[in-house]
Order: sequence, then C-alpha cells, then structure tokens
Amino acid sequence: MALWYNSPIAHVITLSQGYSGIFTRLLKTLDFCGNMLDTYPTRHYLRGMDLYHADIRLPEGFVSPTARVRLRWTEHANRARRDDRYGEIPSFTSLPLANFKVIEIGVENRRVVKMLVRGHYTKNLDICFVLIPGAVWTVKTVWMNERNDTHRTLDRSKYMR
Repeated sequence: MALWYNSPIAHVITLSQGYSGIFTRLLKTLDFCGNMLDTYPTRHYLRGMDLYHADIRLPEGFVSPTARVRLRWTEHANRARRDDRYGEIPSFTSLPLANFKVIEIGVENRRVVKMLVRGHYTKNLDICFVLIPGAVWTVKTVWMNERNDTHRTLDRSKYMR
C-alpha cells in the first residue's frame, strides 16, 4: 500500500511567478492525496531536453561550431527538401557550419543533441537545417525562408531563460 501511496498519479500544469515577476509553466507530479512529489519546467519534462534560442540566450560556454560536417539525411528531411515551397533543396553531403548562424539548440545532460542553423542560400532566401550532431550529422528537416522573415512571433515560453 505504501508503494501505491507514493506513486504519482496526477500531473498538473500550473503557473508559478519567479523572482523576476515572469510566470513559468511548471508540471507538478502529485500523489493521490494531492501532495506534490516533484516539479519540472514543462519544456524539460515534456521534451526531455532544455531548449535555448539565440534571441533569448544560449547556455554559458556554448561555442558555435565552425567545422565542415558530413551530412546524413532522414526520410523526413528528404521529403521536406523535395517539397519546399520555394523549390527543391539539393541534398548536400556536407555543410560548412562557419557560414551558418545557430538559432536554437537542444541540450540533454550538458550535451547539444539538436541544433537549428540558418544561413544565406540565394539573394532573397535563407536555408534552415535542424541537425543532430554526431560523427556524421543527421539532417532532421530543412526548409527555406525569405531573408527578411525574422520570426518576430517567437514563443519565449518554450525556451530556457
């Protein structure tokens, strides 16, 4: 009976006001009596990683990679490159990361596990890659954006501050 009592049976998302006055969504794990067992920022608990955005902040000590990396394309990335609204994107075999700006990174256990980069493609278009680092980097997806599209609708609640 004690094991059942101590096992979480409810997850509740609440808002909590921090010292800065900014509200943070928290996922609270409750036992059957409503006692709080644990609390997680929702982005960490639900995704399994902390997300950082360059317009908000990147983790202390993060250095943008500058190497030319070899690429492996997922089936999803191949479909995305063939069906892009601005035309077919070539299946690059390598990418010079020094020519790209890091926009977003996903971090698990102090390791970068996902990276969104953006770079110039043509006079009017930028190209964006979601990459998974490794000996050969995996292209998770790819798309084109107009160069003047700066995504001012950024949802800041998704990212670490």
